[in-house]
Amino acid sequence: MTQQSLADSAVYVLAEVRTMGESMADDRPMRHAVRSMRRTAEQILSDAMRQAADLAHQSNQLVKDFDAEIEEALSKGEKGAR
Repeated sequence: MTQQSLADSAVYVLAEVRTMGESMADDRPMRHAVRSMRRTAEQILSDAMRQAADLAHQSNQLVKDFDAEIEEALSKGEKGAR
């Protein structure tokens, strides 16, 4: 059995959440609960995507900062050797 990619899983989950309660008539007693669940699921996904984007940005910045520090240390070492 193959494992779904993260992108495939995200598309699947987003589609599932989008359909939550979409065909529910306004006279169904559980409509408020189902719509609340959908709003909660959307909020969870939104928060998770924002946090993941923040972590991706932080990791990219960490690598850039580290590389800059190494380059600076190496250039100081070269100047000191002269």
